Amino acid sequence: QVVVAHVLGTRKPEPDSYLIALQQTGLQAHESLFIEDNAENVAQARALGIQVLHLAQPEWLAQVHFGHE
Repeated sequence: QVVVAHVLGTRKPEPDSYLIALQQTGLQAHESLFIEDNAENVAQARALGIQVLHLAQPEWLAQVHFGHE
């Protein structure tokens, strides 16, 4: 499940952004993955125990293939 912070009415890196997303998905922090390019947001998620994928260069995401082609 994908959760978008602005839809929640919160702003990263406010802890509520992450905590509300966890509550809505029913996941524990260690069961979730946060994908982000902003280092401050990555640090906050990591501090809350969320697994992170820091896209230091967001254009890397264009090289990832999801599903079948």
